Amino acid sequence: MINTLTTRPPTEQEWARWWPAPAKLNLFLHILGQRDDGLHELETVFQILDLSDMLKFEVRDDGQILRTEGDPDIAPEGDLVVKAAKALQAFVHAQAVNSENCSASKGISIRCRKRIPVEAGMGGGSSDAATTLLVLNHLWQCGLSQEQLEKLALGLGADVPLFVAGNSAYARGIGEKLEPLSLGEYTYVIVKPRVSVSTQKIFSHSGLTRDTDPITIHRFLRQYKDTRGALAGRNDCQKVVVNSFPEIAQVIDWLDNFGEARLTGTGSAVFLRCSDKSTAKAIMDQLNLSTAAQKWQLMLAQGLDRSPLATIFDQS
Repeated sequence: MINTLTTRPPTEQEWARWWPAPAKLNLFLHILGQRDDGLHELETVFQILDLSDMLKFEVRDDGQILRTEGDPDIAPEGDLVVKAAKALQAFVHAQAVNSENCSASKGISIRCRKRIPVEAGMGGGSSDAATTLLVLNHLWQCGLSQEQLEKLALGLGADVPLFVAGNSAYARGIGEKLEPLSLGEYTYVIVKPRVSVSTQKIFSHSGLTRDTDPITIHRFLRQYKDTRGALAGRNDCQKVVVNSFPEIAQVIDWLDNFGEARLTGTGSAVFLRCSDKSTAKAIMDQLNLSTAAQKWQLMLAQGLDRSPLATIFDQS
């Protein structure tokens, strides 16, 4: 749970600062079945990373919600940060929440500097939406509870509640039933080839496994903390994605020389967990010398138990 700071007015420094929206990895992704509503019952472990987009919020006086800086490939009106701000504003107006102090009616301009690759399975858009909800709840002095924010978050996307909660976590359902986990701060080599994967197409693929048995969290943690062995579980989407995208298969084959490479979400990013930073940096050095890697986006990230945004709120 995040301390949402709604008991006091925001400071000038808080209005002026850039706020982090961290990335995530799916350390495994099991599809347990398909529900009557067509959605899939999932089981996963989310690892929060220190790699973050950065967002800044500037108050307006005309009531509008505008994105003034962000990914040029995403239309502002379709951006989750805009949808999140509008959802919060609409909820406040409908419920007359803290009407005396709340300034949501003034509007907001949102600047988003992207560091997390898009269409990578790393949760960038979802995290941006969660940061928007959490920060505007404070800056606008809306006074929403954690439970209210999480309900708004789920309406924006299945991964958004993770970032509102602010912890690495074991998840069930469509990803919204969360149990915080302490995973330790391992280092990850992350590689994204220049391909885009449609989550909808992967989840509707006839070859997708949809009947995986759930894993106990105790078994996962036991294997996870033994860095000599393979990660527990698997990504049920990986086989379909690899068969459909040879570029992703090439990345996995390359990283498999150093351990067990795994797809995050439906991709297209692939990660390799390393026991320490020096090992990860050595692998990155070899990647930088590889001809194949010239076509890939390379990242080094640290795993975190608590999101950097949650840490800011905790310390305020």
